[in-house]
This record gives sequence, C-alpha cells and structure tokens, in this order.
Amino acid sequence: MNINYKKIHFIGIGGIGMSALARLFKSFCLEVSGSDSSNSEITKDLSSEDIKISIGHNAKNISADTECIVYTLAISQDNPEFLEAKKRKIPMYTYAQMLGYVSAGMYTIAISGTHGKTTTTAMTYYALKESGIKPNLIVGSLIFENNKKTNFVSGKDNFFVVEACEYKKSFLNLSPTILAITNIEADHLDFYKDLEDVKSAFMQMADLVPEEGAIICDFEDKNVKEIIEKHGIFKKDLNLSVNKNKTDTENSEINGKCINFRDYIKDVPELFVIGDHNIRNASISLAVADFLNFKFSQKIESDFYLNYEKAKTGLQNFRGTWRRMEFRGKNQNGAIIYDDYGHHPTEIRATLLALTQKFPDKNLKVFFQPHLYSRTKNLFDDFVKVFNEFFGENSEIENLQEPLQTYNKNKLFILPIYAAREENDPEISAEKLADEIFGAVALKDFSQAKEEISKADSSNIVLSLGAGDVYQILE
Repeated sequence: MNINYKKIHFIGIGGIGMSALARLFKSFCLEVSGSDSSNSEITKDLSSEDIKISIGHNAKNISADTECIVYTLAISQDNPEFLEAKKRKIPMYTYAQMLGYVSAGMYTIAISGTHGKTTTTAMTYYALKESGIKPNLIVGSLIFENNKKTNFVSGKDNFFVVEACEYKKSFLNLSPTILAITNIEADHLDFYKDLEDVKSAFMQMADLVPEEGAIICDFEDKNVKEIIEKHGIFKKDLNLSVNKNKTDTENSEINGKCINFRDYIKDVPELFVIGDHNIRNASISLAVADFLNFKFSQKIESDFYLNYEKAKTGLQNFRGTWRRMEFRGKNQNGAIIYDDYGHHPTEIRATLLALTQKFPDKNLKVFFQPHLYSRTKNLFDDFVKVFNEFFGENSEIENLQEPLQTYNKNKLFILPIYAAREENDPEISAEKLADEIFGAVALKDFSQAKEEISKADSSNIVLSLGAGDVYQILE
C-alpha cells in the first residue's frame, strides 16, 4: 500500500471516515492512536479494539515515536496536536490524502454521487461478499458485521469498496478502477460555486478511471451527460452473458467505459430496505458485480470468480445502515419510528415518498434539523417545495401508488439549524423556513421535540431527519 509507517496518530479520530481508516491500519497490525474533542460510541468502540484514545486535544497525546499524523479538516489550524506535529516535522496527511494512498494499492471501487452513496457503498460490499469476492470496505456510516456495528471491514482480497465524497474535491485523491456515480446535483455550495462547478469535479473524477475500468452512472441524469459523451458507452451486454452462464466476447463492441445502471433495475430482487431510490442504489451494485464478472472471466490466470446470482442474494441480506432510513422500533404508544440522514431536498423527497408508499394509512410526524446555514439559504425554495408537497393543504404527491388519504394530517416540526463548520447567519433560520411551509412549526430545542414524539401513537410514523445530531431526540 506504499505505507511505510508503523505508528500513526489520528487527530479527530471519532469522525466516521477517520475511525474507519484507523481501523484499516489497525487491521494491518500497525500501532494506532488518536484523539477527539469528545467521547462517543465510536471512540468507545475504538478503545475496545486496542486503539489508544485520548479525549481532548493536547500536544502530549502525540508520543515521541509517532511516525505519521492523519488529521481531519474539521480541526482548526491552532489545534495543539496539529501545531506540535508541525513543530516536530512529523509527516502529516489529511484523511482524504491518506485514503488516496490506500486506494492506490488496491483495485478500487469508488461510490460517488450527491445522494445515496453511503447506502450504495454498503450494498455493493454485501453484493460482492456474497458473490465470491471478499473486499475491504470503508463506508460513511455503520453497518452490522460480525455482530457489531462498524464502518470498516477487512477483506481477504485486494478489492477496496469505498465511499467517495465530493466535498472539497476530496475524492480526487482516490485511484478508482470502477467509479459509480449515483447522481449529480448542486450541493456543498459553501465550497462549490454552482452546479457547473460540481459537475466539473465529477468530470475530473471520471477522468481518473483507466481504460480497463468502468464508469457506472444514470444515462437519464442530465448532469452526467458530458461524462458519458467524453468517455463513451460500454456496448457489451454484460448481463446477458452472465445469465447465459458464459461470457461470449466475440463481436462484443466495446468503445467506451460508461455503463447505464438503469439496465440492471429489472434484476434487483425484493429488498428489505424501502423506497424506489434504494432499488436504483441496488442496481448500481449489480452493475459493479456484472462488470467484475466480465473482466475477470477474460483472464485465464485470474483467481477470482464472481457469481452474479449470489450478488442478488447479498442485496436481499442487506439490512440498511445507521441513519439511512433506519428503523428504530416503536414508542410506548405504538408509533413507528425511523431515522434518516437526509439533508438535501432530493434526499428528503425520496425518504418521505418511500414512507408514504410503505405506510399510506399513517400520518407523518417529521422532525427536520436543517444542516448548514449556507445549504438552507441556497436551497431554501427547494426545501419549501418538497415539504409543501407532503405537508401542504392542497398538495398532490407525484409517484404515489395509492392515494394518501391523511396527508393533510401530516405534521412537520423544524429544529434550529445545525451549524457544523459554519458561523451563525442571522439571515436564515428554522423560523423563516417554517413560515413558508403550510402548518410547519419551528421548535426551540430537542426537549420540545421529545415531548411531541411522546404524544405520537399508532396512527403515526415518526421520522427524525437531518445530517446533524437530530437522532438524539429519539434517545
């Protein structure tokens, strides 16, 4: 993997990506330590895995024999450990840079996109694991593996399934042989100028895929059109070959490397996770499996054999990830409770549509925590439109298979904006958003949300929604 360090310290080890990378290095028998500003379930789990954890940042946390520092961009430049490492001239890497070194040493399957990449990354791991390949995995959430929650799995084969985040173009550090693009929309506008700037970053990512690789995307997504035009279409009907139980390469014209994942929707089995968006996510996983089967069946010396039908079984075994349409049980009154990370209007619509399709006779009781002042401001009209579709007085919900008789009894509660990395912006607030949505109520704090949840009964679906800490209202 081109990693020559034996002792590595992580500044901000409690982050979802940082902790996964720490686990990966620990699996390679390296000595790993780390620090974070506060204790959490993740830091406690890392401690139990024989990783030395320090709560609070202090220069003394970096031992004298530390050979390398990995740090998250979430820390400030005056962080005492960051300054100590610079003073001692210890080699330093951002999370994205170090992930790039790992990727360069493996056959990398990078799952990118504005929405759905976490679930698709986990699905792809499950599909490949069942089909015959044992890949390594880093995912931006937690899955259940070997009776515990984790964001990293150590595989026996040199394949690497990894979630590829576009924020600050961090995914450009990776070396993808297969690149999946779930979709492209305007997001992270605190970094990108506009949609064209976002698209440009994905084009750069696509350019990293070698000729023998594949770009798996949606040919109906207008924002990936330029990528398809530049990199061409993979003409081989891969799925047909697999279903014939052989690979007939004669007369197979291959003059590009873009594969349409919509061609695999028909093969997606019945899933445990709900929603049309998850069917599309699963189709990406099948496209990955089919392409790998095609590529490695061409090499007589290859040690890999992949069973496409078993990849479908792997998808059926998938039970979801932490905070992605996660079923959290019922409250004392029988209300069904879900938690979801959705923070972009498109993601929110997919989640609300999935729940209304699954439970057409229930009333939604949604607790939304906007994530970032900039995102709330830049996408304000889109948030209003989506929520009014489900909570508006006279709205009609498109793509709903059955009439929703009780939609006007749905209730939306909006919590204060989760600032994350941003300073307070007085120009935008939960109250201003609530004022534009029919019947929406702005809450002052989590205690008010918990009180409302306690009133929910068996006629309700309760949903906590957002990328911040809104899930704590369910605890």
